[in-house]
Amino acid sequence: MKKYIALVAALFAMHTAVAQTLNVVVGEVTYQVPASQAGDMTYTDGTTLTIMGKTFKISDIDNMYVDATAVTDNTVAVSYSGSAAAVTVAGNVMKNLDVVAVGADVSIVQGAAQADEITYTLSGTTTDGSFYMDGELKASFILNGLSLTNADGYAIRIDDGKRISLTLADGTVNTLADGTGGDQKGCLMVNGHTEFKGGGTLNITGNTKHAFWGDEYVEVKKTVGTINVLKSVGDAFNVNQYFQMNGGTIELKNIGDDGIAVSMDGKGDADDGKVIIRGGTLTATVTAVGAKAIKCDSTLLISGGTITLAANGAPDTSDATDIAYAACLKSGIGIEITGGEMNLSASGAGSRVVNSDGYLTISGGTIIAKSTGTYYGSGASLRKAGGLKADLDVTISDAADITVTTTGAGSKGIKADGRLTISGGKVSTTTSGGYCGSGTYLSGCAGLKGGSILISGGITQTVSSGQGGKGISSDTTLEITDGTVTATVTGTNYNKGGTYSKAAKAVKADTSITISGGTIKAESDYHESIESKGTLAVSGGTVTGISHTDDGINCTNDITISGGTVYAIATGTKATSSGGGGGWGPGGGGGGNKTGDGLDANGNIRISGGTVVAYGTKSPECGLDANEEGGKTVYFTGGQVFGIGGNNSHPTTSQSTQPYITTSGTASAGSNVTLKSGNTVLATFTMPAYSYSNGNIIATAPGMKTGTSYTITLGSTSKSATARQYSSGGMW
Repeated sequence: MKKYIALVAALFAMHTAVAQTLNVVVGEVTYQVPASQAGDMTYTDGTTLTIMGKTFKISDIDNMYVDATAVTDNTVAVSYSGSAAAVTVAGNVMKNLDVVAVGADVSIVQGAAQADEITYTLSGTTTDGSFYMDGELKASFILNGLSLTNADGYAIRIDDGKRISLTLADGTVNTLADGTGGDQKGCLMVNGHTEFKGGGTLNITGNTKHAFWGDEYVEVKKTVGTINVLKSVGDAFNVNQYFQMNGGTIELKNIGDDGIAVSMDGKGDADDGKVIIRGGTLTATVTAVGAKAIKCDSTLLISGGTITLAANGAPDTSDATDIAYAACLKSGIGIEITGGEMNLSASGAGSRVVNSDGYLTISGGTIIAKSTGTYYGSGASLRKAGGLKADLDVTISDAADITVTTTGAGSKGIKADGRLTISGGKVSTTTSGGYCGSGTYLSGCAGLKGGSILISGGITQTVSSGQGGKGISSDTTLEITDGTVTATVTGTNYNKGGTYSKAAKAVKADTSITISGGTIKAESDYHESIESKGTLAVSGGTVTGISHTDDGINCTNDITISGGTVYAIATGTKATSSGGGGGWGPGGGGGGNKTGDGLDANGNIRISGGTVVAYGTKSPECGLDANEEGGKTVYFTGGQVFGIGGNNSHPTTSQSTQPYITTSGTASAGSNVTLKSGNTVLATFTMPAYSYSNGNIIATAPGMKTGTSYTITLGSTSKSATARQYSSGGMW
């Protein structure tokens, strides 16, 4: 009878008041009905009361009262306090909501008839509560100073498969933590697609599996403040479909597996399986075995933002047939970087800083990549750590600014199993690791490594100091058409004979080297500076190859020069002496039994244009050395050539049509050497930064005629010699 009287009084008060709100309290849930919306209220058989389509059992109603509280349509508020939660529901949506609140555990299910989006505001603090929501319509959530911990399950679970807007109220700190030992996929779980908004802070701790789990895409808006994953047993963010970050700050630490992991869901979305980063600040450190800071099944796209990632985990050997290795960035299809600032590091054995199962394209942004990991395994299973790696092609262009440092044995700065193309930007690699493996699997470090390599622009710098290391190494062809290329190798050779050897070379290609433009300087302390295992052709550009122990430029087959400027320098200054052998290098110093030619072809040397300056070391090494023993020779059909060394190859066939002279003398570092016909200068050669004393000289230039005397001036000394077209025998 008392409840009946209170009910009648509340209804009477509401109908006689202006701008009043009827509050119907059922347990921890309060339904707020504005007088202006109440309409007819039906009281049936003394057991039920129906208001705005919502039927209440009288026995369930704990209180009814009228006050002046303003009600915002389409809203639900949940306020946690200790072991309880107070839920407030706007009257216009209450008929379509099934709300259950037990202690601090709140469950809300939206009915299919709900036509308008509802905004849920969660606030307050509890150490043993949860929030669950399901429905068939998109919904919005505001976290407004929420601290929600569940001792035995998820903190928040949203099973609504539609768009879920999750706003971090400005100026607030919101904290979520789940319990240990549960079966939940994450502390914060969203079955739909999640859009993070708002300038507040969200802290997430995943004590059972992932910190955040999303069954569809996740988008972090520009307005987002800070999202911190403080801990996760599994991934920090585990997402199906795609992950997109437009702004905000995300920091991931104490991660038990991957930082951000995105899987394809196969539902046909154009961005399925992608990670897209357009802005914001992202920081992540992963230390678990085989863990990746960011990984996705499809394409990883970065166009902006500040990204700092570290992957320090050891290999995951739980599946011996598919060992997983750590990486900062990992993609199943391709990686495209057009902007942003990245500082990336990887330290686990076999780890890669950037690893694409497909292609890697970089056209902008600044990347600093550091690899300190060593190799893992042996034989065919040998896995080298490295900087940037793609199973297909690597393309670098435009405004890309890339700095890579590796220290692991056999590590590569940038490697493409397919084609490595650099057409612009700035690329700098420093590798210091030694060799690893054995036999056919012996591997040294390299700054740039490709199935084939094309450089058509930009600035490329490589430095390698590891034993048996290389600056630039191509499995097939190397083509340079433009750009500035500098390759410096200071490492020693690893030589145990045959396949158990690795030579430290600045530039190497197994099939051919073709240079038609650009400025190239290659310098090696202990082996050839530039070597082609096939052919070498220069038609333009400026090419400088300096070796301090071996040949300046070496080729297994023919060398063809039709244009450009070529300096091929063998100094011998780092050659080791043996048994009082007493060698020399240009500059008169350093004994050595291992010295080299300036320009050395195991085939023919064919020069039809351009300018060539070649320094060899002591006899029998030459400035120009063709394989006379194999019936090969030198062909002069054009171009300007100056060669000095212990000896020189010269033309031995009438097919060499441009005459030459031979003499001896001293070439001083940085001086000009002129070749004249009377007072007419036919050619001027600028000497490199090395001197050569009392060497044998060969010189040729267009306009020379057989039987005519020409004058060559070396500093203050001039000598005359008679030109000839060719002569029998090999060396002069």
